[in-house]
Amino acid sequence: MKKILGILFLVFFFSPASFAGSDDAEKMTKSEIEALLVGNTYPLGGKNLKKSKGAFYFSSVNDLVIVWKGKKGTGTWAADNKSQFCYTQTLWAGKECIVLKRNKKDGGYLHIFDGQTRKLKDNAIEQGNKIK
Repeated sequence: MKKILGILFLVFFFSPASFAGSDDAEKMTKSEIEALLVGNTYPLGGKNLKKSKGAFYFSSVNDLVIVWKGKKGTGTWAADNKSQFCYTQTLWAGKECIVLKRNKKDGGYLHIFDGQTRKLKDNAIEQGNKIK
């Protein structure tokens, strides 16, 4: 009997419906991500531009400028319908992807990168190029 109760507990505990906040995030489409990012500055490593270690400026659907810890580079990016955008840039090698979802609970967005989730308020993504 204890074994059955233990199995039922594990099944309930680890089921997707039991995770708190699973309904708090909403995926975004490719066109929604592009509309949000193109022509805007996105903070990296912080919750807003003033407290971040860097930023992206998305100059077009394909091109970006990056600043990270005072160094400036350029790159390319693309969004997809899996609520993410992927980029390559000249400051370090390799392709990286960020999952970006709407935060339905608190407003703003959830930025998920390298297993870490960061909450961004609506105004964290600023209009125009703020990293000139």
